[in-house]
Amino acid sequence: MAYLSPLRPILANVKLAVEERNYFTTPKHRNFVTKFKTFNAPMNVSIAHAKGSKPARLAVHAENSQGPMDVSLDLLYTGTFDLRTKSASAKVQESIVADSAISLPPSSSIPHMDSDGGHGYDDDKHELHFVYTAKDRARGWIGDSRRPEQLDRHTINRVELTNSLSPIRLHWARLRPSSPTSIRR
Repeated sequence: MAYLSPLRPILANVKLAVEERNYFTTPKHRNFVTKFKTFNAPMNVSIAHAKGSKPARLAVHAENSQGPMDVSLDLLYTGTFDLRTKSASAKVQESIVADSAISLPPSSSIPHMDSDGGHGYDDDKHELHFVYTAKDRARGWIGDSRRPEQLDRHTINRVELTNSLSPIRLHWARLRPSSPTSIRR
């Protein structure tokens, strides 16, 4: 799926639905590859899973010039993020949601990256980690404590946001924790 819109704002609500069955191994391909691009206009994109969906394997790439970018990910996202801008701010913001506000797949809590890049479920392994932060760049991952380099780079989820002269904000939803949370830098 690709949205190209020069000089026009992009407002998109993307719902992901995955119903695949894994018999012996986790599939090695992404379910979704999404690209958004505009120039001199705001971009507001929300990516969330449909009710009952399994966590999707996805790649998101968004580019803008001179227009602010806001991208939101739901709490089923695990993977890397890389936000880059020139002469503006790049921020990752965490939003806490209540259990009742969301619908998770049956018998699960929060996803994490498995050693093969797939998804398992464990709420202790879903944290925000930064590799690099500066005013104009933020890079890191959402998942367990293993660095993305330890996982299969072809299957790990990724979000890449690039902008010039305007701010970027990446919003990530997280369940209200039962114990204190930590953000690792």
